Amino acid sequence: MIEKMLKEKIGLNYDSIGRKNVESAVSMHMKKHGMTSEKDYLELISASDKHFEELTQAVLVPETWFFRYSESFAFLAQYAEKYLAGHPRPLHILSIPCSSGEEPYSIAMTLLNSGVPATLIHIDAADVSGPVLKKAEHAVYGPNSFRAGIPENLQRFFLIKNEKYEVIKQVKELVKFQKISILDHNFPAGSPHYNLIFCRNLLIYFSPEEQVKAIAALAGMLTSEGILFLGHVESGMVSRRDFESVKFPSCFAFRKKNSQETPLVELHQTPAAKPLRANTGKTLHKTQRFNIEPADAKTGHDSDAMLKKAAALADSGNLQAAETLCLQYLIRNKLNPVAYYILGVVNLSSDRLTEAEKAFSTALYLDPGYYEALVHLALLKERQGKSAEALRIRKRADKLMTASKT
Repeated sequence: MIEKMLKEKIGLNYDSIGRKNVESAVSMHMKKHGMTSEKDYLELISASDKHFEELTQAVLVPETWFFRYSESFAFLAQYAEKYLAGHPRPLHILSIPCSSGEEPYSIAMTLLNSGVPATLIHIDAADVSGPVLKKAEHAVYGPNSFRAGIPENLQRFFLIKNEKYEVIKQVKELVKFQKISILDHNFPAGSPHYNLIFCRNLLIYFSPEEQVKAIAALAGMLTSEGILFLGHVESGMVSRRDFESVKFPSCFAFRKKNSQETPLVELHQTPAAKPLRANTGKTLHKTQRFNIEPADAKTGHDSDAMLKKAAALADSGNLQAAETLCLQYLIRNKLNPVAYYILGVVNLSSDRLTEAEKAFSTALYLDPGYYEALVHLALLKERQGKSAEALRIRKRADKLMTASKT
């Protein structure tokens, strides 16, 4: 029943972060409140938003910092310049999950630094956790929030006091925080259409069914030429649906297909290949990302946990640790295409294109129907400027899409 409640309220899929990890968090929270009965505990978290939030905090540890994924903010600065050149209208942006506020404030600072007037910046930031939203509104941060450092030209947006960094009022006023889930029937609670949506490292916690619902909700909130930012590993979840890559290096941003307007974003792009067809809602790849066949009965559980952790590390930006775990896993099981796919994403994110190509190719050798590996390999070829090869790979992926409809 607790699992069902977490799935219904925040879309959490136990297997996405490890069933034992969630069960351990639940057990510790029960112990904290002196409970041994699951029934009594369920009544507690059902009747109290505070206690339910305590549980979600224990399960979903926020992992964020200012200017995380710097390529995205480089893209954002160029996007803003091009947008304002032809569209003297406000920019509506959504950050979900916004956690403790580092991402939406980074967005605001980047736009202000790019010359966008404050009157044209409207940022909605949403999260399911009340405590992290309070921290976001307080907007005072310690060194851990600056693991990527502070660009010199953006330091003026902070007030430094007692080794703490406070976001200045001008920036804070641009962000409206709200407590809501992407799966809530009242979502969105802000602008009906956004130019940009930052939704990174959320979909990995959802089941495939919730992922489809969430992506549909995000697509419905974007303008016709809107941009969706995802985490490293999540890009394979959306690229086969109604989006196509903007082809900005290491950005993992996508725009809606079949836009009726001329795309604003043609920044540092290689020649575009034929877009993939829209998704039918069916899963093309027979091996789900964490539905892993163990090497043997003795090591299977540990191996499964290793790949889950590797994917989580990649999503959090800890690429070196993710790569190490993938390589350790492959010592035990050299025939799992999922491991090579994650390793490929890590290498692609690190601009090691040769290693990434080898990893994606191995994944496809082991499983020729691995759709996500095909999509990423096509993106890699586009980045190399090999548009003909990219087109050939996209056609292969397109055939998989067609076959799934029959």
